Amino acid sequence: MTETDPIPLSALQHWAYCTRQCGLIHLEQAFADKIHTGRGLAAREEARTSGRYVSPDDMLKRLDKSLAKARAKQTDQFPSRCR
Repeated sequence: MTETDPIPLSALQHWAYCTRQCGLIHLEQAFADKIHTGRGLAAREEARTSGRYVSPDDMLKRLDKSLAKARAKQTDQFPSRCR
């Protein structure tokens, strides 16, 4: 970062939490991903290359369908006077 670069909001959050952490991450680029981040990135890449990747739009469509099924099942189980 130079003096003219805008300050990222994440840098302000890191500064408020720990000035040392802010310096390590934003000035020295000494941030190490946690193992869960690495696993997630690897899983995402595997899904994309294997053809199993689901776009966010498709994921929302699947969620809407499953919610509609759950609502239909709920109305079948309980009479309208019980809702």
